[in-house]
Amino acid sequence: MFTITGRLITIINETEKSSKVILKKQVHGKVVALAFPIFGTPKFRMEDLKLQKNEKVSLEFYLKSEIWQGKWKTQVCAKTIQRYIPKPKWDGTQYVKQDAPMPEERLFNDEDSFIDDERNFIVDEETGEIRL
Repeated sequence: MFTITGRLITIINETEKSSKVILKKQVHGKVVALAFPIFGTPKFRMEDLKLQKNEKVSLEFYLKSEIWQGKWKTQVCAKTIQRYIPKPKWDGTQYVKQDAPMPEERLFNDEDSFIDDERNFIVDEETGEIRL
């Protein structure tokens, strides 16, 4: 099991039982978008949370590998998603709650879509459609 923390960009509902969670995360000083499929019971639990756009979340995921058409295929699958709860930090005299702010880099060109210039795709916020 692996855990990642980031800001929620959007949730794309693919079917009744599956969705794709898209997070933004700072990696080596650059903000990137990460997509995780989530399905089954974790999806229904996620819907109960009623997460909002740009909310900080913690996502637990696992890697699933299998042979498909004679080649190995590895998939990243989300197991749980929850609101982020910061752990208190020890500053030498007392525990202090810290929530590191994300950099104020503009990821949204308007209110309805997210553009990733490096990979050249657009996610429409209303329909959840990914365009190249």
